[in-house]
Amino acid sequence: MKSHDLDVVSLIFGVLFAGLAIIYTIGAYADFTLNPRYVVPGILVGLGVAGLLGSIAAQRRTDRRAAVGTDGLDTD
Repeated sequence: MKSHDLDVVSLIFGVLFAGLAIIYTIGAYADFTLNPRYVVPGILVGLGVAGLLGSIAAQRRTDRRAAVGTDGLDTD
């Protein structure tokens, strides 16, 4: 099985939304409320971090391909 590169953006979104789902589920069963005033900025910060990590990962892949001397295109 061929391995694939880690998709950082998808990983961060998955963790972010799973965390929100867990917090809201706990809040439904406990006497705990999550203020939407904090959720929206938290999501925006998560999106910013995901964008930064995704751009860093893409740059590293580009640098690695340039060092090897290939553009990643299969010419067969």
